[in-house]
Amino acid sequence: MVPGPPGPSWRPWGTDAFLLAQRTRRPVLLVLFDAWSPAWAGLAQGLARAAAVPGGVGQRAVLIAVERDLRPDIADRYAPGGGMAAVVLDPLGWPLATAPLVRADALDALLDRAAAATDGVATDGAATDGVATDGAATDAADASAYDTPAGSWPWTDAIESVASALAAAIDETTGTWATTPSGAEAVATLDRAHGWIPEVVLAVAARPVDADGNPWAGPLLACVFEGPMWDDAAGACRRIVDGVVVDVRLTDDNARWLLALAVAARAGTLDRLAPRLPQLARWMARQQVASPAPGLRAWDAAPAGRPVDVEASLRGTRAWMHAAEVLGDEDGLARAIDLFDAVASASLGQGAGIARALTPRPVLRGFLSPQIAASAAALDAAAASGREAYLDLADEVLRNAVAKLWHEGAGLFVDRVATSAGAGDVGPLPEPRAPYEANLEAAATLARLALSRGDRQWLERARRIASALVDTALASGVGAAAWLAAAREIDRAAAQIGPS
Repeated sequence: MVPGPPGPSWRPWGTDAFLLAQRTRRPVLLVLFDAWSPAWAGLAQGLARAAAVPGGVGQRAVLIAVERDLRPDIADRYAPGGGMAAVVLDPLGWPLATAPLVRADALDALLDRAAAATDGVATDGAATDGVATDGAATDAADASAYDTPAGSWPWTDAIESVASALAAAIDETTGTWATTPSGAEAVATLDRAHGWIPEVVLAVAARPVDADGNPWAGPLLACVFEGPMWDDAAGACRRIVDGVVVDVRLTDDNARWLLALAVAARAGTLDRLAPRLPQLARWMARQQVASPAPGLRAWDAAPAGRPVDVEASLRGTRAWMHAAEVLGDEDGLARAIDLFDAVASASLGQGAGIARALTPRPVLRGFLSPQIAASAAALDAAAASGREAYLDLADEVLRNAVAKLWHEGAGLFVDRVATSAGAGDVGPLPEPRAPYEANLEAAATLARLALSRGDRQWLERARRIASALVDTALASGVGAAAWLAAAREIDRAAAQIGPS
């Protein structure tokens, strides 16, 4: 039997737990667990014992246990790197200390660390007498942190400067990073924790960045698909951190690599790695799992029956479409488009956008990245099938994102804002944030839609995003690849639409 929460002392996520923390002026100890993990059974028993020890964690903190698969919004907010984790929060839900959940007896030390770092966790504004105190509620439209003018770089100069920054960040001999990315916190999400990122391949394979043409995609691909990341028996990539395999064959990682392989194949940089494309495409096709939504099978790293990660499934359909086109697999292409139809139909709400998960009903609407993933996949489906309806879908989803998430002063999308730390459906963001990678994916998608529709307004919005992020791209090391990929789509659209 798969164990659930660790015991009766551990509360579910919700307002009541935070009200208790505020009344008693205690921190919250949040445990994010994976019920399917082989390590969880022993950990659950240890956590139950720890909660019962007099004077221990059960008295020092309000204990909350959350299954990551059932509440991806909470997991993404407090432990976005994946894996089981323990997090100490203040009574208003702000994180004080975080650590991987490896041993139950380490929780006291984590509470000590949080207390030492903050000189205690009581908040001056903590509510009493059962009255909840809202968190830092901020309307995205009034997010003063982003009230800065968009970048003023001349477009050609920006491209040359960012291309040079990317060149300096890659070791041409090994195809690996020569420097560590720095800059805004959002840029760190580009690190897929395996030393290389598919976005680099997409940028350099699709757009030469210097006079030599395309010097990096080949070595980078070889490092991945002829090195320890590649699991030849499975026909898929593993994730490696500091030389150690930490996760085997993650579906979302491999969807990105499959898309990168397909792009590289079109650019003629595949050569001796050509057999890897059909191998990985076959592996992806086998990873579809039955979902809670009736009749839907989709990609998800979680076991069958868990909530479907809509964004991961949309990335999977995109990768499969591109690979099937390159391989001339008409049946695979038709199946990929059918799967996109199913995922999009199940997750789309008219006027509400794309949900983040299916449980089986769509939940967690309002985040930027699922909207962009759906729009990009719809544009791929339109290109592959010639159906105008997919362009209409991409247009609808992007218009909804602009209406709800666009910040005019910054020229960027600002992601969802949490309105109360204890709310049952609190989002992953304690404050407004303009995510670097998601905004650049949005810029590339807007430019593609502008080209498909001949709509210069979409193109100008895409250029505003890229212009606003030039300085961030220059500071992001290998993350500059994401900027160049967006710039390529903007230039391609501008060349065909013509001057305004």
